[in-house]
Amino acid sequence: DDTDLLEQDAAGVRSLNGARVTQVLLEMVPHLENYRVVLRAVKEWAVTHGIYSNVLGFLGGVNWAILVAWVCIRHPAVGPARLLELFFRTFAVWKWPAPVLLGPIQETPPTGALRLPSWNPNTNPRDGLDVMPIVTPSYPSMNSSYNVGIPQLRRIQDEMIRACNSLRLSPPWH
Repeated sequence: DDTDLLEQDAAGVRSLNGARVTQVLLEMVPHLENYRVVLRAVKEWAVTHGIYSNVLGFLGGVNWAILVAWVCIRHPAVGPARLLELFFRTFAVWKWPAPVLLGPIQETPPTGALRLPSWNPNTNPRDGLDVMPIVTPSYPSMNSSYNVGIPQLRRIQDEMIRACNSLRLSPPWH
C-alpha cells in the first residue's frame, strides 16, 4: 500500500520495494495459478542450469517473476505449458539492453512519500550502461537486474536457446 511509504527514508522505501513489487505482480497477472505454475518451473529450470543467483550476476527471484509476469500479461488466454514455451522463445532473443517493463516507469512518489530517483537512462547516464534491465513496476522503478554483466547475459541467453531446442520449439529467430 502506498501509505507504507509515508515517513520512510530512502533505505526504508527501497527495503519495502520487494514486497510492493510482489503485490503489484500478483495484481497484474490475469491468471494467478498459471503464473505461479510457470514461475515455479522457470525458477527450477534456472537453479538446475546454474543461472539463479543475483550474487553471481545472474537473475534472482524478482527478476524471474517480472519476466514470467511479462509473458503472462501479454498472453492471458494461454495455459501454463504454452506460457513456458513463450517465455523461452521471447527471452532467448530479447534485444537487450531494451528494458523489460510491465508498465510505465513509476517516477512520481505517492503523496507524502520521499521522492527518489527512478530508473531512467535518459536522465541518469549510469542507467544507460545496464546490460539486462528488468524494471520493477512499483515506485520507485528500479532495474532489478543491475548485477548482470555481459558474460552472464550470454550464459542466460544460451540456456534459453537450449531450452527452446530441448522443447523442440520452432526458434523465433527463423
